[in-house]
Amino acid sequence: MMMMISRLKFLLLSMIILLCTNVIAQTTDFATWTSIEFTHSFNKDLKFGFQQQLRLDEGSTHFKSTFSDFNLGYDLNKHWSIAGAYRMITTPLDLQHRFYGDVSYGHKFHKFSTTLRLRYQKQFEIANLPQNYIRPKIGLKYKYSKQIIPYSAFESGYRIYYKGSRFDFYRFYLGCEFNFSKHMGIDLYYLLTGEFNVNDPTTTHVAGVNLAFDF
Repeated sequence: MMMMISRLKFLLLSMIILLCTNVIAQTTDFATWTSIEFTHSFNKDLKFGFQQQLRLDEGSTHFKSTFSDFNLGYDLNKHWSIAGAYRMITTPLDLQHRFYGDVSYGHKFHKFSTTLRLRYQKQFEIANLPQNYIRPKIGLKYKYSKQIIPYSAFESGYRIYYKGSRFDFYRFYLGCEFNFSKHMGIDLYYLLTGEFNVNDPTTTHVAGVNLAFDF
């Protein structure tokens, strides 16, 4: 047990050093992500969702992309769930198509809840090879009340089948969900995302808002 803890500490310290080293060498940017989301539950286990998002970068003055995301999720039991989705992404240069699938594990303890998610995605772009990623994510929420739920999360991207498999981006999330009613809420968040193991890496500070409706 002590050896395992020591290895975990070493891996965590190595990741922090790696991220700090890359952040120092990166250019920085500020972006905004605004979106609206609709979900519908067919029953207690099956849910359909749609999200439309707009992303601006270069100091939130330049159109980067917009996407339409269609997803279907199913709760296998109290802890495990699966989901599949299609995302159509429009950029100033081309139209991209992304398919992805998730396997998630959730656990609640008192007012806290944690989620571990593993995603595989494949994205198609004009005149480029398809992009294949494995994206693990861990999140923590605190139910301060039924109306206010702060949260944080960390995600990384592991690219496969391209010049050797490697991690090349990370994301830190810090936000809060505000539920106005059972069917309407808003999510305000700050996101720090950075690239590494790539040419000309960029670190981006993102201010995001998502307006959600459930029917």
